[in-house]
Amino acid sequence: MSFINKVVNKIHREGANLFTANRHCIICDRRFKRKFIPLNNTLGAQLNEFGFRYSLDDFETLNHKEYNCPYCYSTDRERLFQLYFNKKLDPLKRYKVLDIAPSAALTRKLKSMQMIDYRSADLYIEADDEVDIMDMRIYEENRFDIFICSHVLEHVESDILAMKELYRILKPGGFGIAMVPIMLATDEIDEDPLVKDEGERWRRFAQNDHVRLYSKKGFRERLLSVGFGVEEWNGELNKRDFVKHGLSTGSVLYIVRK
Repeated sequence: MSFINKVVNKIHREGANLFTANRHCIICDRRFKRKFIPLNNTLGAQLNEFGFRYSLDDFETLNHKEYNCPYCYSTDRERLFQLYFNKKLDPLKRYKVLDIAPSAALTRKLKSMQMIDYRSADLYIEADDEVDIMDMRIYEENRFDIFICSHVLEHVESDILAMKELYRILKPGGFGIAMVPIMLATDEIDEDPLVKDEGERWRRFAQNDHVRLYSKKGFRERLLSVGFGVEEWNGELNKRDFVKHGLSTGSVLYIVRK
C-alpha cells in the first residue's frame, strides 16, 4: 500500500471515529464530542450481589453505556420522548400535558415549548399536584391531551388501577407515553406487592422500591386490557441518529391512545 493510500485510509478511519463521537442532547440542545454518561457502574454489581438473574443489556430502551447527558442529566428515554414530541406535535395547537413523576431536565424543556400547558403530579416529590396515580380524582374525566407516565407503574400496588385512571383523564384522541423497565428475556410479569424485603425486591424486580418486573408481552396486554390502543414507536431514526442522541438501537416508546 502506498504512503498516500495509507494517509487516505487513516483520514477515513479518523473521520468515522469523529462522527460516531459526536453527540447531541435534544433536551438541553448541547452538542459535544464525548459520550453521554454511563449509568451508575455500581448498579450491575449490586444486581449481581442480590442474585438478579438477568443482564442490564436485556432491558428494553436502556442504554446503560450512555445514559445521562453530562450537562442537563436527561436520561436516554427522555431524549426519545423529546424526539417524539418534535416530530408529532403541531406548533399551531395547544396541548394540556400531565407529567407524572417529573424530572428536572424534561420539565424545563416542556415548559419552554409554547404549545404546551404543562402540569406535573407526584405523591412524594415536589410537583404542581400531590397525586396518587391509582386515585386521581382531582382531575376530571377527559382533561388532558397528553400524559407522560415513565417508570412509575412498577412502583405501585395496582398498576391496573393506575392504568384505568390514566385512561379516564385522557381526552378521546389524546395520547400518553407509558414507559416501564421491560425485561426482554422473559415473557411473563413477575410481581408481588406484598414483598417487603429490599434484597428480595432487588433479586426479583431489579430495584428495592419496585414491586414487579414487566415483560414486553405482559405490559402490552395490561395496557390493552383497560382500553388503550398501543403503538410502539422507535423514533423513525437511522443507526447514526440513535448513536448521536445516546439511544440504544432497540429503544421503543409505548404510545397509548384513547
